Amino acid sequence: MASQHNTTTPTATTTTTTARTTMTASGIRTYTLDELRFLKAQMQQQIFADRPLLQGPREDPADVFVTNEVDLSHIDAFGFDYDYTLASYNNELQALIYQLAAQSLINNNKYPAECANLQYDPNFAIRGLHYDVKKGLLMKIDAFQNVQLGTVYSGHRPLDDDETRRIYNGVHIPLEYMHSFMPQLTDLFSLPEACLLANLTQFMHDTQLPFHPEYLYMDVAHAVSEVHSRRQMHLEVIRNVGHYVHPSPNLENLLSTMRQHGKKVFLLTNSSFSFVNVGMSHIVGPHWRDLFDVIVVDALKPRFFNESRPFRQFDTTLNSMTWTKVSRFARGGVYCHGNSLDFARITGWTPGRVMYVGDHVLSDLQDPSRKHGWRTGAIIRELDEEITILNSPEHHQSLTWLLNLQRLIKKLQHVQHHEKHSLLRAWQAEKNEVSAHLKDMFNPQFGSVFRTFHNPTYFAHRMSRVADLYTSDVCNFLRYSLDHTFYPQRMYLPHEPAPRRDDQGFFKCGP
Repeated sequence: MASQHNTTTPTATTTTTTARTTMTASGIRTYTLDELRFLKAQMQQQIFADRPLLQGPREDPADVFVTNEVDLSHIDAFGFDYDYTLASYNNELQALIYQLAAQSLINNNKYPAECANLQYDPNFAIRGLHYDVKKGLLMKIDAFQNVQLGTVYSGHRPLDDDETRRIYNGVHIPLEYMHSFMPQLTDLFSLPEACLLANLTQFMHDTQLPFHPEYLYMDVAHAVSEVHSRRQMHLEVIRNVGHYVHPSPNLENLLSTMRQHGKKVFLLTNSSFSFVNVGMSHIVGPHWRDLFDVIVVDALKPRFFNESRPFRQFDTTLNSMTWTKVSRFARGGVYCHGNSLDFARITGWTPGRVMYVGDHVLSDLQDPSRKHGWRTGAIIRELDEEITILNSPEHHQSLTWLLNLQRLIKKLQHVQHHEKHSLLRAWQAEKNEVSAHLKDMFNPQFGSVFRTFHNPTYFAHRMSRVADLYTSDVCNFLRYSLDHTFYPQRMYLPHEPAPRRDDQGFFKCGP
């Protein structure tokens, strides 16, 4: 980065300025321009010196992270979604969904045949983006409904900051507009949808075909939905399960350990039995049904948590549903549809002592958490890669410089000098450059799934409100005993001073 080699800034060895400071009437410590230039040079020299990079604080990508206190000894039953929770897929599945949806648009909606040549890019989009159906723009929004500048795309063309501000009269998106015209792409199946929207938008611009972005979104969303509802994707995965599904050697151990410790274990998924059966047989073995006390397929979440559709038993031999009323769940039996109220009545499990783990913020976590009092865990696959980046020396170095630069800018604003404003603009430009570099480390178009420049993303905010725990892989729970209590870190408000830590990471009083 250019900011690492700023030759116009005085260095600690060339300046003779002393560190004189004064106090304003309000008690704010102030510096002169020369003192701040000198302090900045010292910091740059320390952070970007040509010596082995120091490693910053590290997080373990396999940890379980906590937003709300959970005592596992108080959990009687653990439930799991299937797709992207028990079963982990590779990018080949994303490409398959994309190809099937694109072909559907050509066959059923008469899109130009050339659209079949538009390739899926697994590195283009991230989870949690919003799509403006009125303006045809794909973007990332933070927890306060502000657009992250530099992440707004019309097709594959990035909008500059001035254009974004002009379109939205600033960067804030009113909640009513978001709810009405800006659907959020929240699960990993939506990545092909985002790429297809961008590719088709760019194709329409390049070929000068007239189109309305709302119709384009409706067609693409319907095509992607049909890939699931018509089981096209399922049939291909069933034919070649090893090509799409990652192995999970610890999954059987996780489920067996829970049952051995007296916990009930259930599967609750929107996928069909035939699809789940092939996948679980591949991951665990043909005996996989013995690991669950209750198995519910075709659950139609989130309707499962909001409607009164009855359960029906599924005959795995005849591959069809039976007609008898479901009044109890038999071990190893398979059930379809159903609803959360009947589930609680039949099992007798107390809602507050049930934990459900899934990957989809809306269909898996929101309603069981808010409406039914279940405890919830989110499986966020992106955590593994993002934490690896956060732990890298390059990220630690750049973030340290950004935070120090922001403090320098804060102090510079209190200086009374006619040259202050030009220096302030230069430092703010440098701050923006470092922020952009940090964003690009995660994804050049949209940055991190969890963070905008300063705030959590809209996706991270929603996830933290409905998930008590989150982690990158369901088998990470094996690292903890089943009487473990997860405590969230205290979140400090801007006016609250954080206590100091010693070398072992414990809090202490004093310097």
